[in-house]
Amino acid sequence: MSPGYFEAMGIPLRAGRAVVDADAHDAQPVVVINEELARQQFPSENPLGKQIWIGHAESLPSSSPRTIVGVVADTHMYALERDPDPGAWVPIAQQNVSEDIWRNLFLVADTGIDPMNALASVSQMIRGIDPQLAIADVSSMEQRLRDSLWRQRFSSSVLGAFSLAALGIAVLGVFGVTSYLVALRSHEISVRMAVGARPVDILRMVLRQSFVLVAIGIGIGLLASIGLTRVLQGLLFGIKATDLLTFAVVVAISMISALVACLLPAGRAANADPAVTLRME
Repeated sequence: MSPGYFEAMGIPLRAGRAVVDADAHDAQPVVVINEELARQQFPSENPLGKQIWIGHAESLPSSSPRTIVGVVADTHMYALERDPDPGAWVPIAQQNVSEDIWRNLFLVADTGIDPMNALASVSQMIRGIDPQLAIADVSSMEQRLRDSLWRQRFSSSVLGAFSLAALGIAVLGVFGVTSYLVALRSHEISVRMAVGARPVDILRMVLRQSFVLVAIGIGIGLLASIGLTRVLQGLLFGIKATDLLTFAVVVAISMISALVACLLPAGRAANADPAVTLRME
């Protein structure tokens, strides 16, 4: 890595310093590590100034230990659903020319504008350094992030479609059960209205009794959701599977959907003519 890498990537510095121009090939070998590596190797002490070996096992006997000069925040280098891995960054000027890093170099540019609009300028700058350099795999960080999440996005879309279908089936089920209960109690409702019950009283009674069943169903669903959080954990990033706001929104949507499903049969019961119902029976 070269100076300015962490600033361009938006990785905060937690302690010490980042790589600078003075970290040349003939300077003291240094390294910047992340917090996860610091926790693993130096759990109860300050890692700054400590020395560690960086490199392949076969090259360690001939290499020198590097002094830790900085600690940066943890990053998800391979997958967002995984915990941050231990990481270490070595100045590019101190890399051995025989190492694999020289086969493929990655340039990170903080453009401040649409990165694809700055592509021509960046490519021209690279060719000005070496016209023989091949430029490939060019994309914005937003595009790389989207590409890394395509499995989670696909799974979430499928689960979302099934969830909408399940919600629709649940609404139809609540509507059917409420209509059936109203039909069973049509005689009782007509008698209540004949002796003075107001339509709003009938509406309130039907909704109250229907929502008892709805509340039981939502409670069972919440318990099942909490039990399945480990299954969903791999599809989430930046939010816990037991996020209270998410559960609150789901409950609110379920309650509103149930209310819509109950209103039509409850409204029919409240507006029914008791004389017609009693005459038919």
